[in-house]
Amino acid sequence: MLFSILIPTYNNEQTIAKAINSALNQNYADEYEIIVVNNASTDSTLQKIQSFSDSRVKVFSNDHTVHMYENHNLCIQHAQGDYVIFCHADDELCPSSLTILSEELKKRYFPSKCMMWGYSMIRDFSRHKNDFKINQMFSGEIAKRVFVQGGLTPSGTCFSREAMVLIGGFPIVRDTYDIDWIFETIAAFNGWEFEMIDRLLYRREYASTYTDDLAPEIRQKQVKIAANSIYSHLNSKQQYELKCMWWEGIAGNFDHIFATSPPTKEERLEALMQRYKNAPWKVWKLLKWVLVKYEIWK
Repeated sequence: MLFSILIPTYNNEQTIAKAINSALNQNYADEYEIIVVNNASTDSTLQKIQSFSDSRVKVFSNDHTVHMYENHNLCIQHAQGDYVIFCHADDELCPSSLTILSEELKKRYFPSKCMMWGYSMIRDFSRHKNDFKINQMFSGEIAKRVFVQGGLTPSGTCFSREAMVLIGGFPIVRDTYDIDWIFETIAAFNGWEFEMIDRLLYRREYASTYTDDLAPEIRQKQVKIAANSIYSHLNSKQQYELKCMWWEGIAGNFDHIFATSPPTKEERLEALMQRYKNAPWKVWKLLKWVLVKYEIWK
């Protein structure tokens, strides 16, 4: 089975039926499953779910309410598909989502560590489209630079299931909503491939976990918690890479981790000069040529 559609839900009695129907009404010809994990809802969400008799819908209920992203991980544990596509219970997948994704994955020879997404109606990552090319996979240095700046909601996004399991799923970090940012940055540093498709894959009208009345100091605390979590998941070499990005002004959310102010270009150049001041003449001449050619030293 290629796909599992995952719907984590908690107290979504008003919208859960639309989400499930959007998963059922895919124009995709092959087999797929729909995993719905009810996070011990206290309204009529479970009754709404149980009204669906289609065998593709597989319902699981938690005995007690767990962290939102822990519920996401439970969805992954119950899934059987090679790739999982999340659809939050207040969102809707477009009818051709699975067909579009299957065609794109086939073109990419079904990558083992990948994440794909498309456009939505709000906060769909198009704000970063100048950092990568639409309809082209990106990874390595580019992916690191993109995701240290922010994360992408799981809803409407396709992930390699086994690779998610190997990376431990979404990390459960209290007191922050930035777990998508944590996961995707870790994935970028661990060689995942990413692609944004130039198609509308799902309808997301608003961000259910976002609030615009959050006090700035609370939001700042959440970002610091997330940044510390990212840093703690990286090895020493990766931590140094992150520090270099911060030196370049790319990873500003990590400024509290690196206690001193980042060195200026002139200070970095001076350190380089001191390091090579006793080098043989030809080595120094070559180094100087490189610095001038790439406009590091004028």
